[in-house]
Amino acid sequence: MNKAEKDAKISEDVKKLKQLADVLNKYNLSAVELLDDTKKYRVEKGANKNNGSDNTTLEQKELCTIMSPMVGVFYDTEYMNKGNIVKEGQKFKKGDTLCVLEAMKTFTEIQAKEDGEITEVCAKNGDIIEYSQPLFKYSKI
Repeated sequence: MNKAEKDAKISEDVKKLKQLADVLNKYNLSAVELLDDTKKYRVEKGANKNNGSDNTTLEQKELCTIMSPMVGVFYDTEYMNKGNIVKEGQKFKKGDTLCVLEAMKTFTEIQAKEDGEITEVCAKNGDIIEYSQPLFKYSKI
């Protein structure tokens, strides 16, 4: 990506954040959040800790997707009769097991490649998963 493309992308992000700030002020809200396919935009109004006046803060979190490395059956538990390995809103660390895929009686643990927080579980227990199908969406932490 060249400099002009990066600048255009940043300009688009700033434009979205400004639009959210306008909605925040127009409807006297404390926070507004927009989630698109790859990014999360959030504008929040809060008290400034230094002087106590209103302050609008802008936050942008990039969403990432964990794709299936193989075809198989999705399991959100390591063993039968146990709860889910991960749930929406749960934080995980690099190397943590997120789910198990089973193909031809072989169980493969899908592990995190970096730290993050689950924002969406894209498959249900027992679903047949295709290669490169989204399993989880997460934000980096």
